[in-house]
Amino acid sequence: ILRDLGFKNINVDLIYGLQDDSFPKVKKDLKKAIAMGATHISAYSLILEEKTILKKLHAEGKFNRLDDDLEAELYKKISAYLKRRGFLHYEISNFARKNFQSKHNLTYWNNMNYMGIGAGASYYLGNTRYTNITNIDKYCESIASGRPACKEVTVLSSEDRMQEEMILGLRKTEGISLTEFKAKYGIDCFQAFPVIRNLINLQLLEAKHDRLYIPEEKLYLSNEVLVNFI
Repeated sequence: ILRDLGFKNINVDLIYGLQDDSFPKVKKDLKKAIAMGATHISAYSLILEEKTILKKLHAEGKFNRLDDDLEAELYKKISAYLKRRGFLHYEISNFARKNFQSKHNLTYWNNMNYMGIGAGASYYLGNTRYTNITNIDKYCESIASGRPACKEVTVLSSEDRMQEEMILGLRKTEGISLTEFKAKYGIDCFQAFPVIRNLINLQLLEAKHDRLYIPEEKLYLSNEVLVNFI
């Protein structure tokens, strides 16, 4: 239907991580997505957010999550399967056909400015992060009266921005440019974050050809890497 309407870039989001999830089961969904002509596939590990019904049901024992080791193996198999079928694994959870990477997501992961419009929207302009009022009625009242609709304004320090540069940029399989980091912040990232050398020694990071990145075979350990820059 979407293709008939003229859409050429179609994304499918998949979430895995329940106890009975297996690669044959997940592969069926991947095959369907590819057969439907998806040019972009996001495969996310299930996260149980606080104060959600899903979190409550899990606490009550209504369902179980997949074992961490099994989930890591499933992640690797998903990546290998999609790459064999012509998808580029360009971010921890995202895969795309050539030239179909998400422009919006790359703007975010490249730590660039972006605009958000509407109740609850977040946006990043200059060195400041804004979050709009979440209540729709109050948001509309603020707009109608000409008052700012922001409920939260956070001015980021240089240190904050460098941390976000690392945490967001290292989500991409190509990582970050060492030259661009220094040009942007006036400091070598190895000086800004001495922990990088330790992570390289642990083979959780690699630095080659002006880029710092998480090795593809270690992407499933990305959280263990990124937490070092918080």
